[in-house]
Amino acid sequence: MDIKLIVCDLDGTLLTGDKRITRYTRDILHKCRAHGIKFAIAMARSRYYSQAFAKITAADALIYNGGSVAMVSRKPMVGSSPVYFRFMDGDKAADLCRQILTKATYVAAESDEFYFYSGIEPTAYANEIAALGHYVCKTDFSDPLPGVVHKISAVMNPADASAIAANFADVDCIAYHGENLVRFAHAKAAKWPAVAAVARHFGIDHAQIAAFGDDYNDIEMLAAAGHGVAMANAISPAKAAARHICGTNDADGVATWLATNILEG
Repeated sequence: MDIKLIVCDLDGTLLTGDKRITRYTRDILHKCRAHGIKFAIAMARSRYYSQAFAKITAADALIYNGGSVAMVSRKPMVGSSPVYFRFMDGDKAADLCRQILTKATYVAAESDEFYFYSGIEPTAYANEIAALGHYVCKTDFSDPLPGVVHKISAVMNPADASAIAANFADVDCIAYHGENLVRFAHAKAAKWPAVAAVARHFGIDHAQIAAFGDDYNDIEMLAAAGHGVAMANAISPAKAAARHICGTNDADGVATWLATNILEG
């Protein structure tokens, strides 16, 4: 297969159930990169969460907060500028958060600089990013937020989330499989547009992209990439959108597919 860019979601895809990248997977990714193939992480979580995984895999690009930002560099966390960036301004985000709070038990607005939340006490994730230097603050969102917002996360009914998002221009929401967690963001803050920007930066055709995923926010990426590969543990709509199916995340599904179709193919 003529593949020049590998793009992987993390949770439920590249990571095992206990949030590890196995040695076998790391070895296969490094072998692919030794063949001149670029590697990118595309995940729903923040830059802080993905930092260690970008380092382990020597990623050439990092797409985070669900496609709000795409960074390209041998060291995506250091000294690089975004090739893709879609956000909400602080006024709109605060207004949206206030409306979400009428239906949600928890809401958090996040950027590279801050994490504002309301509802239940901070999660382990909030405490972790605070320890890394992220500004974490509890608020009622009565004031504008002090900068652009990459995403808003809320614990709520997805139907309520869709109804609220419909009141805001250029805002979309997406639910995650198996939990009542919903993400609000700029309507074009999605994985595939960010992946396309990374490919354009490297001069890579969409047909030369192998993209791996398992959840609703991966569907567009799986359908648009030349080789969309859904995990065996993926939701049914993701499998339907993909061109290929690989093994589960707990059975090195990504690495086994790459070894068979690139390194041995």
